[in-house]
Amino acid sequence: GSVTLAFGAEYREERYKLEAGELSSYVDGGMLNQTCPGCDTNPIAYVPGFQLFRGFAPVNEVDTKRHNISVYFDLDAEFDNNWLITGAMRLEDYSDFGSTSTGKISARYAFDEAFAFRSSVASGFRAPSMQQKNFSSISTQFVEVDGTLVAQERGTFRNDGMVADLAGVPTLKEENAVSLSAGFVVRQSALTVTAD
Repeated sequence: GSVTLAFGAEYREERYKLEAGELSSYVDGGMLNQTCPGCDTNPIAYVPGFQLFRGFAPVNEVDTKRHNISVYFDLDAEFDNNWLITGAMRLEDYSDFGSTSTGKISARYAFDEAFAFRSSVASGFRAPSMQQKNFSSISTQFVEVDGTLVAQERGTFRNDGMVADLAGVPTLKEENAVSLSAGFVVRQSALTVTAD
């Protein structure tokens, strides 16, 4: 048989930046709505922005980054042309989510040239993306109140911002997974069938 060793390292830096748009896309025009229910005695300001999607305002601005350092190792060992066993490991350190390790072990046994069985067990890790953590926007939605459509401001807010804190929204966490798989390969002349 044969043995193959692979290894490597990676440094990655991610940056997420959201800047305010054109002033006229989010500024309040100063006019008051006196035609909505109750607005005849208590007028409210018209919704700012262009059409229904308000432009990004200074309150939405963010400029943040994170870095990740990782190393990985992979070892493949083939025994007597029937057994193939593979092991891999990856160690990572995120500046905002800490350290983690993931790995995979897999095996493949060929009964003959026509049929082989394979299986694996692996762990996985995914940190929330920069957009998931930092995106925010405000838009206008029309809601029916007493038979009249009334414009209301709705928002998507940053996970680590004040609105999320006040609402009791927990901070985003990384995703961890464990996967198991098994399958087979069948070869008959020009036809190959695989199932997992």
